[in-house]
Amino acid sequence: MLYGKDHQARSMNNLNRPGNSRQLSNNNYFYGLNEDRETSDRRLFGEYYDVFKAVARSSEHNDEIVRDYARFGWGNATPIPHEIIPNLPYGDVKLSNIIHGFTNALLHHTRTEGTEVPFFLLGYAERGTNHIVLNNFEEDYDKSKSKFDRRSSDQNSIIGNKEKMDRMIEIIEANSQRGDPIVCLGHTHPAVTYFYDTTDLADLYALVYIDSDGEPQRLGGYMRQQSGCPNLQFIQGTIIANGDVNFMFYDKNYQEFFKIPSVRGTYGQRIPSYSLRTPQPHEVRRAAAYRHNPL
Repeated sequence: MLYGKDHQARSMNNLNRPGNSRQLSNNNYFYGLNEDRETSDRRLFGEYYDVFKAVARSSEHNDEIVRDYARFGWGNATPIPHEIIPNLPYGDVKLSNIIHGFTNALLHHTRTEGTEVPFFLLGYAERGTNHIVLNNFEEDYDKSKSKFDRRSSDQNSIIGNKEKMDRMIEIIEANSQRGDPIVCLGHTHPAVTYFYDTTDLADLYALVYIDSDGEPQRLGGYMRQQSGCPNLQFIQGTIIANGDVNFMFYDKNYQEFFKIPSVRGTYGQRIPSYSLRTPQPHEVRRAAAYRHNPL
């Protein structure tokens, strides 16, 4: 099983240090007269409020910069700077040759087509550790769709395919013999926004939503039931147009996010991850940040 909170050492790259993001009191223009912070945050983040609170816990409440981004009005595309998310303690991801080749193919497509591609990666965590091995994949790139229709990723094309789902269940069962099975919910990020290397609220919401306890109709509960693997866990993966391969883990027990910046190939070669600095709010104007509607 993957463990986030039980380790004491937390290496933080504090993006929201003094001078980077203006700290605002509760009774200013942004919060409204006599409006407390929780009420303001619920209004600002809407259905993504719980995700924002998890980000706040993860960053040890180093979250004012996320509010600054949210005030631009980008909704579920609000960027979450990776610098405020702690690393998964002693965590790393190894890509098999098959997976490394697959991610390179997706990278090429994303660079040339400028569209997102949904996919799943499957693997396992070595028992009792945060060492992840990814050894199989499933994807559904539909060439019949226009470039416009493929501009955003949608895992439903995979989830709704019984043949693909049955195959993933078989892989999960096989990986449970090697360690604790892992499913990675993934998509690519083309370089079409100023924050293309950054995870956003919608990405994190999908990671939380897919694996909600007590919700058997959601994918996490369904996969555990069908595979007979109650210890199945989920991570999120994003292949970035600059070559980064980023992974994120959500610790359900503590409701916190952890990034996994150590990614390597089968032979130990380093694969870039989280290499770009997230632009500061004051560095970005709304018109320049998104050249088109990112949703």
